[in-house]
Amino acid sequence: MFMGKAQVLELGLKSLLIRLFNYDPDRIQRWTLGRTTRELKDNGLRADFIALLEDFVDYRNYIAHEYLANEALLRRILRRDIGRLARKHLERGIFKVEEAIVIYDWLEQHRAWVATD
Repeated sequence: MFMGKAQVLELGLKSLLIRLFNYDPDRIQRWTLGRTTRELKDNGLRADFIALLEDFVDYRNYIAHEYLANEALLRRILRRDIGRLARKHLERGIFKVEEAIVIYDWLEQHRAWVATD
């Protein structure tokens, strides 16, 4: 569920690059979430949302590349459930993806992608 929501958010962010900054959809199709976030930052998307995305990218990368392998290894070593300690990163990542989606929707609804001073 987490990775599915992360992919939906990533598609939404890429659509921003296409819609707001005239990026070529074919060019950005294979970009990572991190690269997409950097491009949005370089194009002046509001800094508070970029900070949230940068934090989320770290959770997403950990969960995608390390969490499952680490959990399987610990289960094998301990031969039992490893408890909440190992799941805290997943729980925090779930919170971050939900937060990013809610804020994305609000920014989209109010067309507030660029912060005004």
